Amino acid sequence: MYRKGIAIYIIMSCFVVVSAYGCKTVHDVSQPKMHGDSTEIATGMVPAVDSVQVAVEKDSMRFTEETMRNAIMECRLGMSRSHAYEKVTRYEKLEIAVNDVNPLDTRKRFFKSNKWIKHFVEHCGLNGKFVLPILTEERVEDLLLRRNPARKLAYVRGIRREGANEMLYTDAVVNVLVGEKYADVNVMDSLVKIDGKRLVSPLSSDATSHYCYEPVSCNDSVLHLFFAPKEGELGFSGEMIMEKDSLFRLRHIKLMLPKPGGSRSIDNLYVVQEFGTHPDGKSALMQNDVLVEMKAKSIIGRLCYIKSQRYSDYSTDSIDSRKLKGRMTEKYDAKAEYRPDSFWARYDGRGTEVTDTVAGEERRHETYAQRMLRYADDIKSIRWLVRTLRAFVDNKIPVGVPSVFNIGPTNSLVSFNDLDNLRLRIGGHTTSRFSRHLFLEGYYAHGFRFHDNYYQGRVTYSFIPKTHTPYDYPCYNISLEARKDIGYIGERSSHPDRDNLFSSYHWDKNTHLMYYDFRKIEIERDAKNGMRFRVGVKTEHDIATGGLLFKNLSEYGDGVYKGGPWTDYDTYSPDYVSRNNGSLRTSEVSVGIEYAPRNGRQDALRGQLPVNSDPPAVGLSHTWGIKGFLGGQYGYHITELKARKRFFMGDWGFASAFLKGSVVWSKVPYPLLLAPQANMSYVNDEESFSLITPSELINDRYVQLFFTWEMNSNLIGVVDFIRRWRWKEYFSLRMLWGGLSAKNNPQLPANWNDNILMAFPEGHSLLSSTPYVEGVVGIHNILNVFNIDYVHRFSYRRLPNSRHGGIRFSCRFNF
Repeated sequence: MYRKGIAIYIIMSCFVVVSAYGCKTVHDVSQPKMHGDSTEIATGMVPAVDSVQVAVEKDSMRFTEETMRNAIMECRLGMSRSHAYEKVTRYEKLEIAVNDVNPLDTRKRFFKSNKWIKHFVEHCGLNGKFVLPILTEERVEDLLLRRNPARKLAYVRGIRREGANEMLYTDAVVNVLVGEKYADVNVMDSLVKIDGKRLVSPLSSDATSHYCYEPVSCNDSVLHLFFAPKEGELGFSGEMIMEKDSLFRLRHIKLMLPKPGGSRSIDNLYVVQEFGTHPDGKSALMQNDVLVEMKAKSIIGRLCYIKSQRYSDYSTDSIDSRKLKGRMTEKYDAKAEYRPDSFWARYDGRGTEVTDTVAGEERRHETYAQRMLRYADDIKSIRWLVRTLRAFVDNKIPVGVPSVFNIGPTNSLVSFNDLDNLRLRIGGHTTSRFSRHLFLEGYYAHGFRFHDNYYQGRVTYSFIPKTHTPYDYPCYNISLEARKDIGYIGERSSHPDRDNLFSSYHWDKNTHLMYYDFRKIEIERDAKNGMRFRVGVKTEHDIATGGLLFKNLSEYGDGVYKGGPWTDYDTYSPDYVSRNNGSLRTSEVSVGIEYAPRNGRQDALRGQLPVNSDPPAVGLSHTWGIKGFLGGQYGYHITELKARKRFFMGDWGFASAFLKGSVVWSKVPYPLLLAPQANMSYVNDEESFSLITPSELINDRYVQLFFTWEMNSNLIGVVDFIRRWRWKEYFSLRMLWGGLSAKNNPQLPANWNDNILMAFPEGHSLLSSTPYVEGVVGIHNILNVFNIDYVHRFSYRRLPNSRHGGIRFSCRFNF
């Protein structure tokens, strides 16, 4: 039973894919109370304005709105800085934990049969409850600031992760994404962002227009206030303490999120900040504690996110310009991940005292995570269970401890396609443990139908030392890549990796595949202002197979071709019996630029994810095909523009829009034309069309729009069990406008003898002035993981073999 309990806990930890901080808080403020009602603010409720207003009016001779406005302005001046340089050391701990755990409660079956869990429970001073930590990250960093020219840098001197973070490698992604959702709260900002909402700060310049303030005590030294939003306003409730001097220096503030009209994903939110004296005599932040009690549940109870920060060693001395050199906003010390316990004892307050002796060996103070891992490692069955979960959750298998090479992706080890049938693949990549600058990756695959072999190899050199992968933001890499595989037409610019067991099953057979073999050199660089630059040179050789034929119209003979698909004129079998239906070679130079202000990226060991989706992202790229260069047969120019934006809609969830347009300026054969992003699998992809084939609608110019809206149970929440399970409505609209110019249309009589154009494959259709439209409606966040959608086709429904609708599935962890 003991081993079973540990196994259950580790499984639970592995599937909580979110991370953040700290249970030990120095300051524990009792819940503030409003006169006339001792529980309203304590429970996060917004008090009635009448009682506040009456109290203020009774004391208006001593405390008026004008007085409060002046106090806030003086307080803001007391927090302002004008020094040329600033430096401060920050210790930060982020944690995800199970909230309100009572291991002595034998009424719960889990605790009754797993008494060992009491060894891992900690007390949280912010809410006075016991919590069970799952994921933890600690870091010590120096924050450097130069005002002219403006430059901010966080120099990370130490970082360590515990709990499920040591078992999983998704922690870097999880910590950054969750940390962005509940970013640092600066009460001096006009708007404070919490869980996608922007609330007016009680210390903003116009705070008195949104808040009511009630003095609790006022003497010659301090001013103690309670505050709450005015009627009809959405804001924080809480308390603050100011020094009653000429600067009204802030000493303490506590913020709580009101429940009525608050967040649908948060039960309670507490922000407690303590302020001290800066060397210049003004106020300075010393402690910052954030507790978010979430509505998401684990198998034990509800989860909470905790962050604790401690600031020390403020300084205004000049900073060596060499330390601020470069564009990176965050730098890591080479020994950041290898700091001893003595280093952390100076910051975490736990010390390094000896706590127990095992087999004659003295063990220093162990955290819950170290004890859990030690227990688990001693049990062989649990050790292998953890390794199996790691392979599927992280999508790779680490080799060695610490790992210098990862095998994967694991979901690509076995897959299927219409050309190879069964396909096996083995591959992997090195980590920063191998080298912080040089990274190697690749794979070998084998198709069993025709016994074809495929491969990919990539060597990347990063000019910036990396802590995880070469794609970590910011990126400054040069890479060499060689790949031989199969793909669809219209994907030559990106060649996405389609080896995925879960997306291998298609709703229709696809015979329009081709072999491709390319060599590419590419340079990528991120700038500090949100710009990303890319330049590359590629040469590629493509071989048609199955339902594709690469043959110029002039090769049919004078007057032979008179429109229609190539199958009307050639005897090649479209069912892969003939696997060499002509070939073409291209050589091209591509340049691209992307602008995404304040939109950092975090690598998921599978590619880069946007951390902050609020700012718009815009990208522009151009590809120049050079005839005669490295054997290229065609000269062409292709331009692509794309833009992305997320819109937060308060309690109505959020909407996202992705717009992409592209133009082929030259006369080219159909393999070089534009095909919409098609997804023939049963796995839903928000930025692809689910009911068309890759070669169904080929264009030389198009505009694609993908619009999604995920609500917060606003419509279906009227059903009680749906509201409690937090299912969410999902709507999506996907549209395609496009066309084919006369110069690239082989169906026109003027082009029937052209020596560049090729006959279209069977099943191709042209877009008219009517756009192609798909609509999606679904239920998301089922068990916080699963999504079910129905896709419907609104236009071009009379085309041969067109699909009118279907069910799609997807998984996404959502806490």
